[in-house]
Amino acid sequence: MGKPFNHALLRGNRLKHKALIDRLFESGQWCKHHPVLAVYGEFDGAFQAGFSVPKRKIRSAVKRNRIKRKLREAFRLHKKEWYAGLEGLRVMFVYLAHTEREYTVISEAIARILQTLASEKGNQIN
Repeated sequence: MGKPFNHALLRGNRLKHKALIDRLFESGQWCKHHPVLAVYGEFDGAFQAGFSVPKRKIRSAVKRNRIKRKLREAFRLHKKEWYAGLEGLRVMFVYLAHTEREYTVISEAIARILQTLASEKGNQIN
């Protein structure tokens, strides 16, 4: 029997460094499923993900943090399905809406984005 899948977003899988994020926005591709935009690019190493809610769109810090928690939770629960196909990618998820949406809407958008990224990466390999 293998090890059970870890749903946690581990420290090595978090995209935090400003230089890496800037490079990703300069040279990366994007995929959008409203209300979430994903900017992604291929790099060496493990899969990394970052989450952002612009202050211009959501002024309240409490709401921004709640939306980021929803984004991280949706990603955490959906990553098992697509994790093997995402190795070597860096992805920054950016929330686009001007109001806070329900978790189900955010979760569906994250699932669609992960599915798209995994299928695009699979097409590049073949």
